Amino acid sequence: MQTEKDIMKELGCDNSKQKVIQFGLWETFKNKVDDIILKELNIAFYYKSYKILFNEEHVFDAIADDIYKYELSKSDKFKEKSILNAEIMSKTIDNASKRHNRAIEAKSKIIGKLKDNDKSQKIERRAGKNYINDNLELGNNLIIKHATDIKDNVKKTKLELDIEL
Repeated sequence: MQTEKDIMKELGCDNSKQKVIQFGLWETFKNKVDDIILKELNIAFYYKSYKILFNEEHVFDAIADDIYKYELSKSDKFKEKSILNAEIMSKTIDNASKRHNRAIEAKSKIIGKLKDNDKSQKIERRAGKNYINDNLELGNNLIIKHATDIKDNVKKTKLELDIEL
């Protein structure tokens, strides 16, 4: 900071905070810098920011003794994954149900035929009778741990969509 450099020079400390401290001028230095910063910038307090770098090996050495206290056993990991997957699955289906109901409501308010645009296609897809079941199957295949391979089902669905269009 330029103000600090100017005050160090004024105090004869050759741009070194270490010399300011050695000469017993820290309080004088600090008060002069604070006065100038308050007067010119209207800043009452300031601090120098530091970039903190971590060495992965040093961090591991520092926590090595305690790290295993926080590691889950295999059975606890499985239990936690199962709970998390069930919550995600529940939320996924709940959200799909809400989207489905809103789409049905939006579709019922449309007079005549839906326009041929992305928004209308989205409403049509979400209002479809298979929307919730499709989301359930998608969740079962992507979220549930022992999911079956859905590659063939995806290809089949894509072919069916291509035929419809």
